[in-house]
Amino acid sequence: MVLPKHNLERAKGKLLREFYLSMESDLSDLQKIIPWFEYHCGELLVQTIFLPMQIILIEGFTNAVKYAHLNLPTETPIEVFVDIFEHLIEIRIWDYGSTFDLEKQLQLEIQMNKEDSLKRESHRGLLLMDSLTDQLTYIRENEAKNCLIMRRKITRHLHLLF
Repeated sequence: MVLPKHNLERAKGKLLREFYLSMESDLSDLQKIIPWFEYHCGELLVQTIFLPMQIILIEGFTNAVKYAHLNLPTETPIEVFVDIFEHLIEIRIWDYGSTFDLEKQLQLEIQMNKEDSLKRESHRGLLLMDSLTDQLTYIRENEAKNCLIMRRKITRHLHLLF
């Protein structure tokens, strides 16, 4: 499968596996993304890497649907790329919504979390993603697309057969 290429800075290292999925802007598509991720990555990654990455994938997709594509048609695609390198896993989620300032939003969520963390039912996702990744980045490309990039180092051996 040939994956679409974008202008963002790619992770470094030997690429071992890459996976791609395009979905509509519909939370019910979580029923597709979860088994897709489990099928492609469940046996490749140790659980201490797999589970946090699954959580951030779910959170990132949910945020794209609920916030980035809030006023867009359901047919607007959300593209997910998963690249597994020797020492890193990278998940990229592309959306077509308005851009936002990730750092500013993270600071706002940190402040909100300090003030009333037990009463809040939402707006914790970015903090969760930030805590489960080694690098969390959000970029705008071509004035039309945004990409949430989530990277986590792999410190244990992959369950890969070479």
